[in-house]
Amino acid sequence: MTVVTGLADWVSGLDYDQLPERVRDKARLQLLSVVGAIHASARHEIGRKVLSAVDSWAGDGPCSIIPTGRRADLLSAVWANAALSVALDYDDYLLFGHTGHSAVAVSLAMAEREKQSLKLALTAQVAANEIEGRMGAAVSLGPHNGQGWSHIHLAGAAAAAAKMMGLSAEQTAHAIAISLYQPTYVLWPGFMGPDSKATTAATPTVTGVQAALLAAAGATGPLDVIEHPQGYLARLAYVPQPWFLSGLGRAWVTDTLAYKIYPGCAYIDTAVDATLALAREFEDDTGRALDPTEVESVLVEATILTVEMDHLSRTGGSFDPLNPVSLNFSIPGNIALALMNGRLVADDFNPAGIAARKDEMLALAGRVTLKHDWGLTLRFLEALDDTLGLDALVSRLKLSDAVKMRQRAQDQYGSSLGFTLSDLRQAWASDPNAR
Repeated sequence: MTVVTGLADWVSGLDYDQLPERVRDKARLQLLSVVGAIHASARHEIGRKVLSAVDSWAGDGPCSIIPTGRRADLLSAVWANAALSVALDYDDYLLFGHTGHSAVAVSLAMAEREKQSLKLALTAQVAANEIEGRMGAAVSLGPHNGQGWSHIHLAGAAAAAAKMMGLSAEQTAHAIAISLYQPTYVLWPGFMGPDSKATTAATPTVTGVQAALLAAAGATGPLDVIEHPQGYLARLAYVPQPWFLSGLGRAWVTDTLAYKIYPGCAYIDTAVDATLALAREFEDDTGRALDPTEVESVLVEATILTVEMDHLSRTGGSFDPLNPVSLNFSIPGNIALALMNGRLVADDFNPAGIAARKDEMLALAGRVTLKHDWGLTLRFLEALDDTLGLDALVSRLKLSDAVKMRQRAQDQYGSSLGFTLSDLRQAWASDPNAR
């Protein structure tokens, strides 16, 4: 049995009644979160571009383009809904994947096309979550992370579509294998600023659905595509972690789903929470709202992940501090918007509104300093250890693997990602028990 056939056997045999009630609840919330993100993006310039483009190629069909209600063909509806769900980074996420773009978009569209129940759609949605989260984990020590794991949508979409069509385990295996034959590979300049970001999940999701349609017609794929020496793990990870592709039905990554209350990368959330809390404290103490022009400086101390997100967003020529897509990853930009508006919601990212107050926003953002705090990074790692058992994972890595991973990360990101000798000394100073 290959990895793909093992995944397919589980998907094919999965039934709604096998889902723990807590997992069903998480999936329902995920569905609402994705639909909300789709509607939020549709009100913005990037959403209007997506809808206009899809209108130019879509044919009539049984599937809904959610924000407009237009009934379109399967692939067009899936592409539009997945693109809108990611456009403002206003999505759900779970451990090792932003899975809702494909898990929800495919399940809903296929339910309409196949005239299937919401129960089956939720089952397919969970199946996609479970496969995608594991595939992201298996290549987490690699060139991508978070939304950059666009290739996980290939397998998740194929699995969800196969489930909705009632394909056999063999057909489902070939659907997943076909989908992974040409995995998508994100190039960060296209994600951190331009409108191309909207295609991140849409393109692989449609490819996954097409793979299921091909398998239903009898087409075959490379069933060893994941573990082959020149396959998925070998090509998309610095150090593959195949053991994550196990535990289906025993451990549910859907349990780890979280839903964003702010449009933007999850790494902005804590800083925005703190900013808004301080503004409320000021108002409680003084009896008046904080005037952003009174703010002389803001110091944000954060984990290495937040610092590297902000650094990566400003690398290259695509960063535009007035562009909503770039702002989704900018700590100074989000702090400025939160202080100016006393909130951070999707409508605050309207390009016209930003342009009207650009001088104020840029001046305020320029007074924000972002600093890495090793103590916070170590606390994050402790929390991750509680979930994953990092000691067991690290014990599987060789020193040569760690050296290779650091060098490849340096080449990929132009950053040490906190792995220099100086960084380790700072970590040790922050916590003598650091390892």
